[in-house]
Amino acid sequence: MSSDLFLRVFASLVFILIVLGAVYWWLKTNGPKINLEDRAQLQLLSRVQIDARHKLVLVKVDDARFLVGTSPSDITIVPVDQDKTSAEFKDYLSSQLDEDKN
Repeated sequence: MSSDLFLRVFASLVFILIVLGAVYWWLKTNGPKINLEDRAQLQLLSRVQIDARHKLVLVKVDDARFLVGTSPSDITIVPVDQDKTSAEFKDYLSSQLDEDKN
């Protein structure tokens, strides 16, 4: 009698695993599709890993871009001015570096 009980329990377990696998497969292939692009107000444009604990992320919120720096202890958000050209940015960066040296 115990072998009959074992066989029934094992068959039930196999049946449940097959049903769960079929549900998982169906959800992966035909499941609900969420279209986030139409509602997306936040877009990840770029991400750079500086080291194991620090990274820079360029995000776009509506029409504004922000450079986000993250570390274990802080998050810094800097708005990116889209009107500046790369030459203007180079001049600005040089002036900021010169100020830091003084």
